[in-house]
Amino acid sequence: MNKQQKKYFDIFKKECLKWIDFFGLKHTHITIGYTTNTELYFAASWPDHEAKVCEIKINLSSLDDTNIPFIKRAAFHEVCECLFSGVYFCAESRDYSEKLMNAEVHAIIRTLENTVFDKNK
Repeated sequence: MNKQQKKYFDIFKKECLKWIDFFGLKHTHITIGYTTNTELYFAASWPDHEAKVCEIKINLSSLDDTNIPFIKRAAFHEVCECLFSGVYFCAESRDYSEKLMNAEVHAIIRTLENTVFDKNK
């Protein structure tokens, strides 16, 4: 990783950690990394709801200072993917039940109530 790439990765990681803390995602082990594969995504996440882990990566292959707002937005987006991992799990599960999906949706709503709502009273 060169100096510029480190700068962009540090911005991405800082933003990810900010949103992980904001949403209180303490129940999931989240790793933040990077790739330089030019054929891949701008940023992506791979949540595993059952294992309570999520990997988040940014692609550092062709960034410049004009991308900083997108880097910050991508960090927020990928952390939200982790937040919604339970809904994805329910949708993909063979044992899907409306009760389980409702519980996961309400877990997200409670998280948003305890963060977004409480901070904007």
